[in-house]
Parts: sequence; C-alpha cells; structure tokens
Amino acid sequence: MSKGIDFKTYLPYIAGVLILVLIPLIYMSPVFEGKQITQFDILQYQGASSEVREYREQTGEEALWNPGMFSGMPSYQSGIQHNSNIILYVNSFFRQVFPHPTGLLFVNLLGFYILMLVLRVNPWLSIGGAVAFAMGSFAMVSIEAGHTSKINALGYVPAILAGVLLVYQRKKFWLGAAVTALFLTLHVAVNHFQVTYYLLYLLLFVVLAELYSAYKKGAIAGFAKESGILLLAATLAIGPNISKLWTTYEYAKETIRGGKSELTDNKPENSAKSRSGLDWDYAMAWSYGQLETMTLLIPNFAGGNNQMKLDRDANIAKKGIPKQYYEQAPTYWGELPFTSGPVYLGAALSFLFVFSMFLIKGAIRWWILGFSILAILLSWGKNFEAFNSFFFNYVPFYNKFRTPSMILLFLSLTFSLGAMLGLQKVLTEKLDKQQLQKYLYYALGITGGLVVLFGILMAGTYDYSGPSDPRLSQAGWPMDALQADRKAMLQSDAFRSLLFILASAALLFAFIKNIIKPKLLIAGVVILLTVDLWAVDKRFFGADSFKPERQLETRKRPSPADNAILQDKDPHYRVLNLAANTFNDAVTSFHHRSIGGYHAAKILRYQEVIENHINPSIQRLQQAMSNEPTQEKIDRTLSNLPVLNMLNTKYIIYNPEANPIQNRWALGNAWFVQNVIWVNSADEEMQKLGTFEAGTEVIARENDKPVLAIDNFRYDPNASIQLTSYDPKELVYKSMVDQNASEQIAVFSEIYYEGGNDDWKVYIDGEPAEHVKVNYILRAMTVPPGEHEIKFEFVPRSFYLGSKLSLAFSLLIMLFLAFGIWKEVKGRKEAKEAA
Repeated sequence: MSKGIDFKTYLPYIAGVLILVLIPLIYMSPVFEGKQITQFDILQYQGASSEVREYREQTGEEALWNPGMFSGMPSYQSGIQHNSNIILYVNSFFRQVFPHPTGLLFVNLLGFYILMLVLRVNPWLSIGGAVAFAMGSFAMVSIEAGHTSKINALGYVPAILAGVLLVYQRKKFWLGAAVTALFLTLHVAVNHFQVTYYLLYLLLFVVLAELYSAYKKGAIAGFAKESGILLLAATLAIGPNISKLWTTYEYAKETIRGGKSELTDNKPENSAKSRSGLDWDYAMAWSYGQLETMTLLIPNFAGGNNQMKLDRDANIAKKGIPKQYYEQAPTYWGELPFTSGPVYLGAALSFLFVFSMFLIKGAIRWWILGFSILAILLSWGKNFEAFNSFFFNYVPFYNKFRTPSMILLFLSLTFSLGAMLGLQKVLTEKLDKQQLQKYLYYALGITGGLVVLFGILMAGTYDYSGPSDPRLSQAGWPMDALQADRKAMLQSDAFRSLLFILASAALLFAFIKNIIKPKLLIAGVVILLTVDLWAVDKRFFGADSFKPERQLETRKRPSPADNAILQDKDPHYRVLNLAANTFNDAVTSFHHRSIGGYHAAKILRYQEVIENHINPSIQRLQQAMSNEPTQEKIDRTLSNLPVLNMLNTKYIIYNPEANPIQNRWALGNAWFVQNVIWVNSADEEMQKLGTFEAGTEVIARENDKPVLAIDNFRYDPNASIQLTSYDPKELVYKSMVDQNASEQIAVFSEIYYEGGNDDWKVYIDGEPAEHVKVNYILRAMTVPPGEHEIKFEFVPRSFYLGSKLSLAFSLLIMLFLAFGIWKEVKGRKEAKEAA
C-alpha cells in the first residue's frame, strides 16, 4: 500500500516560504495604511505612459506610438503591454496578490530560496541567504527610488541560476532546462536589458568554470550535452519575448543607445559619436569610487546619501543649522553625482563569504569569486579607466549602457550564495576542526582588518570632501562641521561593522568548538544577517518613505498653468515646460503632449536637435523673459525660433502658478510650404535648421528629390491641410488644393520614424504613398490637387507578427515545463521502484 504525503518532510519548506511572505509585509507595513512610496522614477514613468495607458483603457488596444513626450516616439519602452506572452501572468499574479512594492521584495526572496533548495542547502539556513540577497541595501534603495524593473529582473536571476545548476551540478537535465526557460522568459519580459547583460556575464563565468572542471575530469562530452540542453532552454525563453525584443531591437537602432549619428561635427555639445553607443562621460557618470567600495563592509563609509537624517547632536546642528536642514544633511562625499544610499552587502555576510571562499572547492568557487572581482572592477567605471575603457571600446554592447555601478547588485547574489554554501558544508560534512579554525582566523583578519584599517586607523587621513562641496559652501553650509559629521558617521559604522564581524566569528567559533548545536548556529546566522541589513536599510527606506496616497496624487494634479492650457479644445498641440527640468521631466505628459520628457532611450535625431537647436532656443526665450519682459519682446523672439514653431509648440509654461505664454507662431499639425532647401548632408541640414523660415520653407536631402521634387511647381496660397482625426496609431488629414495648381509639399509636425521597414505607412484616399524625412526630424510628402484624405498608420511588423510568435512560444514553454516536471516525477518513481 502506498503511503500518503509526509507533510513533516515538507514542513520546513512550507514554513520557510511563509516566513519569506511575512518579511516584506512587515518591512513595508505602511502599505496596509493606504500609503505609497514617493518614487520619483515611478512618477516619471506614469507620466510618460499616461496617454498610452488611457488609450488602452478606452479601446482595449495598445498605443504603439506615444505622442506624449519628445514630440512623439514609439511606446515600446514606455507603457505598452505584450499580452501575447502568457508567461507574464506569473508576474501579474505577484502584482495582484502583494501590494506594491512588497511583491518585488518577495520575488527576490523566493528566487534565492529556490536556488538554495536546488543546491540542497538547509531550508532554515536558506532563509538567511534569501534575506542577505534580497535585502542588500542597493536593492532596497532601488525599490525606494522606483527602479522596479531593475529589481524585478534581478529577482529572477537566482531562479535562472538554479535551473542552470540543476543541469550542470545535479544532472537534472530536463527539469533544469525547463526551470531555466521559465524564469529566463520572465526575466527578459521584465525589460531591463542592462541587468540581462550582466546576467550573461555571470552565466559566462559559470560555463567557463564548468568547462574547465569537465576538462579536468575528462567529461567534455557530458558538458557539451548539458550546455546544448541549456542553449535550447535559452532559445525557447527568447520565443515568448519576440514581440518585445524585436520592437526594442528596431527601436534601439534609432536611439541614443544604439543609433549611429549622421553628423560629423565634433563640437563638444554634440554628444553623438560616429560609432554606435553612448558617450563615455554620459555612460560613466555613475561610476563607483575605488575607496567608496568600502561601503560593502561599512555602510556610511562615504556618508550614506545626499539627504541623511542627523540628530541634534550633529556638528552642523550645533552650528545653528535649522532642524529641517540637518535632518536632510548632504553628508554623501563619494564619487557618484548623487545617491539614495550605499551599496552595503552586510558585515556579517562579508565575513561569512570570505570564510567560505577558503572552504568550498571546485568550479562554483571560481565562478563566484571571478565574477565578484570583475563586478567590482567594472563598477569603478571612469575611476579605473585603464580597465574599463577596454570594455567600453571593444566588448560587444558594453557601450550601450550607463551606470556601471549597477553591476554591484549582483554581489548580493555571489556573496550570499558563497556564504550559504560554505555554511552548509560546515553543517553537513566532517571537516578538520583545526583547518576550519584557521579559515575563520583568515576571514576575521581580512574583513576585520579592512574595517580597522580603512574605517578606524585611516579615518583621520581622509578629507571628507565631495564633488558638490563648493556648491554647498556657497549655499552657507558650515563645511568644517559637515566634514566632521561625515567622519563621525564613518567611524561609528566602522565599529558597528566590526561588532557584526566579531559576532559572526564568535558564533562560528562556538560551533567549531562544539559549544553550540547546528540549530543554534543557523538561527544565529539568520538573525545576524537580518538584523544587520534590516537596520541599515531602514536608514534609507523607512516609514518616512511612505506617504498617504492623496499626498502623492497632488504631484500629478494640473497646476493653474496646466488648467489654463487645458481650456484649449483642440488638444493636438505641444507644450514646452520651462518650470520643470524640460528633458528630465515626464510629469508634464500627464496633461499635455510635451516637447520634453523623461526617457533613457530617446530618438537620436531628436536628441541632436535638442542639443543643437532646442536648448539654444530655450536660452534665447529665457533671456527674452528676463529684464523687464514685454509681450512684444517675447513674441518677436518666438517668431525667430523655427524649430519650436515647426514642432507646433503652442504653449510655454514658465511659472506653474501663472498663465502660460501662447505662441502664435506655432505652425499647427501640418502646412504647405513654398520652397525646398536642398542639402547634401546631415551637417548642412542641422545647420540650416537655425536660420530657415519654417512656415514657408522645408529642408530636404538631395537623395529625396525623386519623392519630394515637383516639376513645374506652382505654390497654391489658398491650399489648406488640417488634422481631422488623431489616434496614436492613425493620423488622418484633409487637404484642399486648387485643381489648377500643381502638387503641393505638405510638412507634418510629427516625428519621422523609419523603424524596421517604414513602420509609418501613408495613404492618399486609400492608395499607398510615400513620405520622407525633412527638417532633420519631421515628415513631408507631396499632395495632389483637389480634396483628399491623407492617412498615416503605424503598423510595425515587429509587434504584430512578433505577438503571434510570442503566443506560440509561450504555449511551447508551458509544454516544455510540463515535460520537465513529468520527466522528474517519472525518474523519481523509477528510482524508488528500483530501490
């Protein structure tokens, strides 16, 4: 007779998952009071995707073009949903069950817990590893800042690694491949390609280490088979994401991330390079400091963040700085432009990691250690230019990404994994006690020695000055007192870290000497890891980070200037908001179609126009508005700003509490021109943009003459063209041209985007027509005499065909997962019967 399920066997695992559920709910308990996090990036994303989301709610369809920012751009990275990937319902489940952002933290905890169980780590000890991974300060401050896609993508990395190690380490070929495919699908769908890029580095280290191990064992054939199965899994994982990847690939070719500029001008203000990729200075802005890397061990080594909460005993408080300032003190003095908090892995975790690196053997140690070292070197970016310039110039795709310090997120994975594997070895294997004690002393000497040396003995040698200190001094901050507070913070945290290292060492020493039992060692480790990270995280992501929802909603409400503009019944105009950081602000897009916006992958041509013409136009406009401005002076200035006028910039907000400036020179949605200025190069076209008459002239390339040139052209002064219907996927115009006139040249204030294969299609009375790029960023075409309907349709093949392929591969992944589980169950049953 077969026995029933032995629940006692599974009880620790069930209890472990329940504990992981409770951790985010307790840590983020204000969400149950109706509060939310004041996340800057989330607010910007909501603004950027506002019109896309409204369109979905009204029609049930996806708006593939986003007219709300940067005068129009594809919405591939700003709000569209790829619902054909049905695997995404797993992600949706966590969003619906867990109030935001508790689900993010739970996914990270669960993902690492799965990895631990695959590696047969004690389920109770696995909780400590999950906490160490998920609650590293970098991940937590990223959640607080609103970098949700980054953390969501990171959360699936341990589960992907679990699938890979099921194949390589435990020889569970089909189950491992199925797990890899499932979680890699979810990871790619989250759409944070920089995290995916670093994941590829991690997996490369794993594969190379396993290859070397197989070579040493003479098992290359087995390694090839295992790698082939994993390659199949990775290929399948791409399938459900084809729609997202294909559209992103096509879009990237026209953006600042992957586009190639046609300009050859090398002026400093032109950030575009002749090669594809980001500018070095832009890409390396968020480079971690070499000395700042000590924050891995000492959280406030570099001053915490830019708005650190100090108390009345602080030196700056004693200098008379008001409370509202010393509770948001600029104590950070590291290399980053600004930061919400340090990259702190935990003093206890760091000690356990170093100890374990002496203890664990084989391929897994070398890829953990190798990748960890590489991550630190890459995180230094411009602060270790000799190394990182090689990667930037020669390693594929590296120059597509910015923020090199982001790779430090992965250290929470490698350190937690290494530490838990070492402890599991201590708990389960009969090891030489003297050797263990020696490793303990080594780890204590390394981690404790670093803390004592850099955090205590050398504390008096640093100048505690940061890049922003000259500005702070001019603003009246007492710099001597501020630097004294920075020093005090470092020293205080150095002693704190030393205590956690000593406590961890004492706990391990007591176990080695048989003073305490395994259960007490496990409990002690879990408590130390949790208390260490929880307390530091609360400094930067505490109850104060949560605000009542109504308070957050006020940031989205229209200002008096917005309300004045919204009285205009024709919504098809654009707004220039000078009261905000124009090109790093998407809140404007909650209410208007904006000239500016907030996006990491703008269309390259538009960025070049911003740098060469829109920014100078803004400066001229601001100059006209200063020094006793008059309406006549402002109006005269606007008449000489052709780029703003051709973009149909009808309103300018200069003060959110005041009436906006109305620009009577805005050219509308479309217009006919009298003359074509033919140019031979992008440089010439860009130069002409500053001087041409936008209402009567158009700048076009010589190679577009077959489309735009008209024989015996006769301009019809009475011709008209009007926008009659606006849909993010379809624009309809009505043109009226005298029957006796020639064809006319129409210019549209819509951004030209080629995409994969002329994704914007144009029709005249239902018949296909052609349009070309003019004025560097706009569209133009010829219109025949008479009355006609002109229709632009956005029909990217990459999305529509990609969606069908995504659905098919989603179903295939589900079948593959079911097959993997079936093979595992069948194998266990056969093994049991054989026994």
